[in-house]
Amino acid sequence: MTIARCLLLVSTCVLATSFAAPDGARAQTGYGTILFENNTSITIDFYARGEFACRALSHGHCQAMVRAGNGISVGWSGGGQSDMSGIVNLASGETVTVPLYEEYVD
Repeated sequence: MTIARCLLLVSTCVLATSFAAPDGARAQTGYGTILFENNTSITIDFYARGEFACRALSHGHCQAMVRAGNGISVGWSGGGQSDMSGIVNLASGETVTVPLYEEYVD
């Protein structure tokens, strides 16, 4: 078994135990996930509700658990630029994807 395969098995087990929760418990928390996709050539910091959410390397992604609600402001900063004008609606237990493309970072 290779090291990569071992790491994959360990991380899968950790993810399963870290995020496994009964459906009722997940619904009661009132949180959802925002998946930020960085389709640019630079590292980007992403924000939700004006607070740092996560960092995605070039052409990578990151995710953050955020309290569910409507009109959640999202934004990014990187390469000496920023834009905090995005808005998403997020239901409890839902995952919303927010992509960022190279043409937005000139």
